[in-house]
Amino acid sequence: MTFNELPQAEILSIDHDIDYYDISEGTFSSFTPEEYNAIQKKAKNLIAEKAKNTPLIAEAEKQKAEYLKMIDMALTSAGWKLIIKGQNKLKN
Repeated sequence: MTFNELPQAEILSIDHDIDYYDISEGTFSSFTPEEYNAIQKKAKNLIAEKAKNTPLIAEAEKQKAEYLKMIDMALTSAGWKLIIKGQNKLKN
């Protein structure tokens, strides 16, 4: 079985569920669509920046390596060979 070169782990999507509350009005604020979109964009950028400073990406790479080892063991036991283009052999 051959895989093309595998990409590095990356954050593909940031989903957050935040309600914005205007304390001065005491009710949910009526933001304009442009204001709401700007707040959403800033929130997603902040979350992405914070995530880069966590072990999230390293953990994803570790899980990818473990998954590839499982695939390699299964294929080897069936008499097949795992080849990943651009990589000499699986890292142990």
